[in-house]
Amino acid sequence: MACLRGVQAWRWWFVALVAWGACPVAANADRRVVTGATPFDGPVLAGPSVVYTEEDGTGLVLWQAAPGRAERRIQVLFSNDPATDEFAPATFDALTDLDASPLRVATGIRRVVTKAGIRGAQISSAPPGREPVGLITTGDGVLEGPSSCGDLSSGTVGVDADAVGYASFIGGCLTAGPGRPYAVRVRDLASPGEPAEGRTIATSEGAIGPVRLAGRFVAWRQNPPVLPSGSPAGPPPVVLVADRSTGAVVSSLTGASASYDVQEDGTLVAVGAGGKVTALTVGGSPRVLLPVGAERLRTAAGRVVVKRRAAGRDELLIVDASGAATVLARSPKDFLPFDFDGTRVTWTQEGCRGVSTLFVEDDPAAPDAMSVASCPFAIRKIPTRLRRGALELLLSCPKGCRGSVRLTIGSRSVRRAFDGSGRVRVRLGLRAVDLRTLRRSRRVVGRLRVRQELSGERVSTPADRRVTIRG
Repeated sequence: MACLRGVQAWRWWFVALVAWGACPVAANADRRVVTGATPFDGPVLAGPSVVYTEEDGTGLVLWQAAPGRAERRIQVLFSNDPATDEFAPATFDALTDLDASPLRVATGIRRVVTKAGIRGAQISSAPPGREPVGLITTGDGVLEGPSSCGDLSSGTVGVDADAVGYASFIGGCLTAGPGRPYAVRVRDLASPGEPAEGRTIATSEGAIGPVRLAGRFVAWRQNPPVLPSGSPAGPPPVVLVADRSTGAVVSSLTGASASYDVQEDGTLVAVGAGGKVTALTVGGSPRVLLPVGAERLRTAAGRVVVKRRAAGRDELLIVDASGAATVLARSPKDFLPFDFDGTRVTWTQEGCRGVSTLFVEDDPAAPDAMSVASCPFAIRKIPTRLRRGALELLLSCPKGCRGSVRLTIGSRSVRRAFDGSGRVRVRLGLRAVDLRTLRRSRRVVGRLRVRQELSGERVSTPADRRVTIRG
């Protein structure tokens, strides 16, 4: 497997996350770590390190990576192995959460134990590099306790310094429908004497979305209450910012999507209709930073990192307070989850051979940020004669490629997969019946189909070719 090269080693380090193997690390690339894992949650920045979770077939595992160090397996957060968990097998019920600061890592897990019908949710936390321990349990007091509706709200956990914020249902099981209460809570571990579940900032009869913390401010999205069938449509969702020391709401923005964040001075930045990015300061008026195309964002220290789709490619941009944007990276594929702490950006991106790579940029304001523009691919030579009973196809993939080649003769076909970099040779052996036909008639006509795989989709590149094989 070929490794990515040409990246400025003095500014970039990355974790190659490989599903089937690892490439060797150059001696001078001391800021590169090969892990052989695929992120499930994260990556998120935790001081000088990056943390993420991974499913390894038996459960969910928390990992930590840092420049110049081998990745560390921190903890098995949740096991699906009956040998280690009496409630296994189980599912994650579509919710696991991860967030971090330089002082603290927090995980949130909601699970349903399918064979016992038990559900529960728990937030665990610890300083980076240590095993998270149970901090907050929603429901009836234990993670594997009786069935309870006291559960984490989806995508909820946020961390800043030593504070952990979350949203959850209030109380135990209630009748489904209007009136189910939700709460936004923040537990500050630097403030002794706070309630175990944290300080309640707000309550609502409508579902509450992700909680974001920065300094003394907390932001969350509040949906309208569930209305009886046939009722008129309720108001649109609103994102609220409150001073968590008093609980007072200081600003609100209507119509924002699920992607929003808050800065230490209380400035709210959110993605709205059409991908418009809007900033709202405390006591100010909404101001457009980016007019169109944004999908996700994170903000800190007066700057915003935005994932945008433009001209058929994904872009990561860093946008300053004036709206001026600098491209950090471009790719024909999707940028997976990313994080920004005001000075560094981390993101995950799938490469040309299906290899996911986790990048950390230490100076996102620099003009020479990385750009992955394309995955060039071409057929260098179409074979017309056999060599030892087979055809040899030569492909050109300077940045690497993977896919398949299929040779069809009549109703019969032969398929071979390829995965390589540079000049890639694919050997296609003919079936015995076709070899006999070739010996008799001195030629066989077939169709050659080459497909390159990008982002899980098979794309014919180039078009199918008619080939004449001569004996």
